[in-house]
Amino acid sequence: MRKFVIVSLFLLFLIGCSFVDQKHAELIAKNFVNQRVKFFSQDEEIREDLPQYNISSITSYKEGGTWTIILHIESKLNNVTKDNDLVVKVNEKGDVMEFNGKKVG
Repeated sequence: MRKFVIVSLFLLFLIGCSFVDQKHAELIAKNFVNQRVKFFSQDEEIREDLPQYNISSITSYKEGGTWTIILHIESKLNNVTKDNDLVVKVNEKGDVMEFNGKKVG
């Protein structure tokens, strides 16, 4: 009986210590970009919003306890493809910690 209680408590502890996997970290990064990033193109002094864009690829890797997700964004403006990479860092709890090198908090 005592062994059962110890094993049960250990399993409960493991369930409480949830860690974000790769797919979940990528989804968190995509949601962050969709909700909080406004896309635009700037040539010299003209700035134009890019309301429609496509995430053409996602690359991710884990460094320590942090997922780094690189989203390649593409949009067309006047038949010219504009593209850029956005970097989002997500911690083990699923919080966005950094966006394009700047701390998020």
